[in-house]
Amino acid sequence: MQKIIVKTLCVSCLLTVFFASTSRGAGAHEHGVARLQIALDGDAGTQATIIFETAADSIYGFEYEAKSAKDRDAQKAGLDLLKTSMPQILAFDHSRQCVLKNESLKVVTEEEAHSARKPDPHHDEVEHRSVEGRWSVSCGKSLLGTKLSINLVDKFSRIHDVRVITISESSQKSSTLKNGKGFVGL
Repeated sequence: MQKIIVKTLCVSCLLTVFFASTSRGAGAHEHGVARLQIALDGDAGTQATIIFETAADSIYGFEYEAKSAKDRDAQKAGLDLLKTSMPQILAFDHSRQCVLKNESLKVVTEEEAHSARKPDPHHDEVEHRSVEGRWSVSCGKSLLGTKLSINLVDKFSRIHDVRVITISESSQKSSTLKNGKGFVGL
């Protein structure tokens, strides 16, 4: 039991460090680009953590603060669609018997996401917002060696590229899926 906890913590730490270094760096806020980080936990590969990030415009059509009722409704509708559609967006092999659970989903300002960066007077005129979410995955059988089908474009047509990073105890892979969909090996 202690060995599993230590390995899970190690993979979680790797994911956190890798996510921080890739999505919080310069140029992280890109319109039409979504980022997925997938960490397979433990030797069995039956648990995973998924972190999702994209410009808010890609989810609900704008990035400014939602102040009007119309904007708040559009923001809520986009976030609800992302939250409820994730099991279709991320289609694991059905034989693995996976269940996705949303752990968090929030809108963050670029300032919150990049609190350590230096101000840029040319870029800071408009406050950009991103959508960040975290899902846990529990499967009846190992995901190791399977393929994950990703299809964001059918629900979110503004997303044209999906940058995916997968991390397990034995490997780390990255790929870019064009046209908002494709497959990645786990």
